[in-house]
Amino acid sequence: MGGRGAEAGPRGKMAAVRRCRWLAWGGRVRVFEQGGARVVVDVDSLAFVKGSMVDFSRELIRSSFQV
Repeated sequence: MGGRGAEAGPRGKMAAVRRCRWLAWGGRVRVFEQGGARVVVDVDSLAFVKGSMVDFSRELIRSSFQV
């Protein structure tokens, strides 16, 4: 999609976000990658999520990432 928006993943679900206005804050973010997944955290929030695990949860009424 020309570097903007999202890529279609398996079964048409969103797989990755290419760019957002929030990321244009000039290098004030940290990117962590493991197993092909990337997590982007702004440096002000880094202390709150340091040492945390991110998991994808599917429940009857929703699917979400949990920290």
